[in-house]
Order: sequence, then C-alpha cells, then structure tokens
Amino acid sequence: MNNLVVLKNKQATTTSQMVAQKFNKNHQHVMRDIRKLHEELGLSKIGLTKFKEMFQENTYVNSQNKKQPMYIMNRDGFMLLVMGFTGKKALQIKLQFIEAFNLMEEYIKKNELEKLNKANHEWLLSRSDGKLTRRAETDVIAIKIGYARSQGSKSPEKYYMQYSKLVNGMVGIGSGKRDVVDIKTLNTIGFLEDLISTTILKEMEKGTYYKDIYKECKHVCGNFMQYINLGNRLEYAS
Repeated sequence: MNNLVVLKNKQATTTSQMVAQKFNKNHQHVMRDIRKLHEELGLSKIGLTKFKEMFQENTYVNSQNKKQPMYIMNRDGFMLLVMGFTGKKALQIKLQFIEAFNLMEEYIKKNELEKLNKANHEWLLSRSDGKLTRRAETDVIAIKIGYARSQGSKSPEKYYMQYSKLVNGMVGIGSGKRDVVDIKTLNTIGFLEDLISTTILKEMEKGTYYKDIYKECKHVCGNFMQYINLGNRLEYAS
C-alpha cells in the first residue's frame, strides 16, 4: 500500500501509471482522461492554474527502455480523476489510495513538525549562546567605562547603548528586535559582540584613546560584515 503514494516536492503524490495499474486500466486511457480534464479546466484561467497544481507532466521508462509520458498528481488531482471510476472493486481501490494519502500526509506533518522543533531548539541554543556573549561584552564595556573615565570621559555609561546600536545597525535591526531574529542573524550578532570585546581589550592594552577605541570597533565590525556579505553574494551566484 505504501507504494500507492510517495513523497514528492513535500506533497503526497501518485502517478497516472499507478492509477492505471491498480484500477486495471490502460495507461493511455488514464492519460486521455487527464488530458480531457486539462481541456475542460483550461477554459478558465483559474481552472488551468488549479490543473497545474494538481497534475504535473513527467516521464517514466517502459520495459523497452523508452521514455513514456505520465502525470504525477496530488490528492486533489487523484480524487478528480477517479471520481467517475465506478464499481465495487473501484470503491475498494479508492479507499486504499485515500488511506495511503492519509498516511503519507501524516508522515509529512510529523516530519515538518520535527524540523520545526529542531529549528526552535537550535534558535534557543543560539539565543543562549548570544546571551553569554552579550554578558561577556557588557563586562568588557564595564572595564572600558573605568578606562574612559581615567582619560577624561564625562558620560561613559552611554557606551552600553552605543555598542548595542552599532551591532544592531550592522545586522539591520531596530532596538529590542533581537528576540525575533533568525538563527543566522543571532550568530552574526554574537560574532560581532565577541569581536567588539576582543577589540576593546586589545586597544586598551595598547593605551588607545577611548574615543578611538569605538572607531576601531566600528572599523573591524564593518570589515567583517563586508566579508560575510561578499560570501553571501558568491554563494548566491554559484
């Protein structure tokens, strides 16, 4: 029964060849019936669109090793096609197909749910890692505040907001939006904050003037974003 319906393009599908085989019909006659549906539905734009959603032209290799046309169809296409198939035996076969569609669609739902749960779990892990990175960054900024005061800064407390705005601007999000971004953006944020922490500590060790430390952080973060954006463009182009 599992062979009646297969997974294709994230849909439960069967084929005109399988329908012909199970209903004991000539495949050419099944193809004729589908093409007749195409003609009838093609009288309207909406009908033609629906046909293309339900039926997809494809091929198979016959016993003579020659390619032959067939149609792949989803549940709606199958139901439309076999609507006129009558008889007690045909009814039993329809029920078998319906059960097979149900099983496959249940499998698809379960698989998609597992993927969603995995994605949510990965997001939570990334979020947790991001919070740890953020905490490390704020600890470094606290050190910089004392460093900046020693160099004459009058309002070093603003650095927390200043560096948050820098990172948010680099990844293109507004204030307070970090909880709704995707995993890729969260990872980028974490890397930028780690880069800022490393740069601040390195520049303080060198004795760099506190205002120039921010400029250097902005510079290295900008270089990093240019690098990953170039990588994204190359990946898209390939």
